[in-house]
Amino acid sequence: MKRIKSALAAGVAGVVGLAGLALAQPAGAATPATQRVLAELGRVQGLLPATGHASARAEAAAEQSRAAGQSQAPARIALKGAKAAASQVRSRVAVSPDALPDTDSAVITDTTAVSHVFVLRTARAATDVSFTVDGFDGRLVADPLGGVLLVDRTTGRADSRISAPWAYDANGRALPTSYSVDDGTVTQHVDTRGAAFPVVADPHYTWGWITGTVYFNRNETSHMASDAGFTAAMFAFAPPPFNLIGAMVAGNISRVAWNADSDHKCVKVKSLAPVFPASEYSGGYCR
Repeated sequence: MKRIKSALAAGVAGVVGLAGLALAQPAGAATPATQRVLAELGRVQGLLPATGHASARAEAAAEQSRAAGQSQAPARIALKGAKAAASQVRSRVAVSPDALPDTDSAVITDTTAVSHVFVLRTARAATDVSFTVDGFDGRLVADPLGGVLLVDRTTGRADSRISAPWAYDANGRALPTSYSVDDGTVTQHVDTRGAAFPVVADPHYTWGWITGTVYFNRNETSHMASDAGFTAAMFAFAPPPFNLIGAMVAGNISRVAWNADSDHKCVKVKSLAPVFPASEYSGGYCR
């Protein structure tokens, strides 16, 4: 339990951001099990990072951003009950075959985001998958778009977010899915009735909202399109003056989201005060 950047101060669906890779084993020769996981992830178009020259340039830019200290994840998020550390098999991709019974997992990182994808291989796999969240002084709060906010205990503002969840079966059919929050644990529930296996799902964790572009997925775009109040409620957790500015431009963001939803696309918002320009995008995190 794809990519949204926290509309909030510095920035919950995936495993430990960059810290997640610190726990991963060194990259090595691919095994049949790791190849299986890559094939499972490849079923979802655009989920795996691109390879080639463009990807190399993106990696260089990401490394510069990390060196500048702009991508430090505020919290540590980990798959609860995972049997082994992930093994890095590709740049920005670490996989863990059989992390849980009949379930594979993977960590896909970006400069200010990380996805912890899990794959339910068969109908025997548990349909409730939990992630522990720690390393930050705050609380987890369900947000109006179906995601989870990491809210600082002192300021009452959010510094990162787990995007609304998504899940697809082997035929590309979107499955009903949602989160529940219990203290320091986020659980993604996937309704697999009638699903073709394997089922791929993704909690996506993002931070650093103020300095980048916020990408909303299809579920979130639909919510924003239906009511500007959802957008305004999201900005209410942002630090001043972004909370007030966000409320003022919520109507325009909702209008762009309505157009994007009608075009079967998604909405993205630049963290550029005072206008927070919104536009449509497709591919990548838009699923």
